[in-house]
Amino acid sequence: MDLYEFELAKSKRQSKYKKGEAIVDEDGFTLVTRGGAYGQTVGGGVAVATKKFQETGETSERTKKRSKEKTSFYAFQKAEKQRNELLQLKKNWELDKAKVEKLKASRRFNPY
Repeated sequence: MDLYEFELAKSKRQSKYKKGEAIVDEDGFTLVTRGGAYGQTVGGGVAVATKKFQETGETSERTKKRSKEKTSFYAFQKAEKQRNELLQLKKNWELDKAKVEKLKASRRFNPY
């Protein structure tokens, strides 16, 4: 019978702890217990929302799952994609260079 009462009291203490209430023993002292695998505190499931989340209600992009579909399965596809991006950058740079030369010729170029 004593074992049953002990187990019942133990389960009540654990349920109180999980609810976030402080466990007080018969002497009036607060019982300090370890929360879990990493020592979570009482009521550790509550977190503070960020200002961005409060305004928009959206989660950050880091937490969103990435698509499972791969764009470049083979190594040559990845290299080809990088090569195309580099060629596009060079092309844009040449266009910008031509614009700067045109502005210099019209004396409207003032970089500072």
